[in-house]
Amino acid sequence: WVLADAPLERIPIFIRENTGVVVSEVQHINTQNSKPVIEAYVEAEARVELYDDDGSTLAYKRGEYFQLDAHFVKHENTLSITTKKLNTGYKPSYTSVGIRLLGREAIENLNLSTIPVEAQTFEYTLNVDMDG
Repeated sequence: WVLADAPLERIPIFIRENTGVVVSEVQHINTQNSKPVIEAYVEAEARVELYDDDGSTLAYKRGEYFQLDAHFVKHENTLSITTKKLNTGYKPSYTSVGIRLLGREAIENLNLSTIPVEAQTFEYTLNVDMDG
């Protein structure tokens, strides 16, 4: 059991080690989507999938959706993140995805799709080319 403070205005979410979840602000159909954030707790390796569509039609059945795979691999104090677009049949309104790393150990080196980035914080923005 985990005993956690859970006031009505804040719902805690518990995720297992080497998993992640995509979160965003509450949005209504036909409004601008806020930038989604991948929250990942990576101690070894994790994979998180981002999916988006228009939210109001069955167009996804015709392939009109966006799907992105984010693969996280941690080795000692280095974290590598690679992304792969699995489907680009829908173009979301956002052009970047936030990454928030959860966990206890500091990351000293970060590689985004094999491009080294100095790790200053546990929050990053990954720019995503939404076109094929």
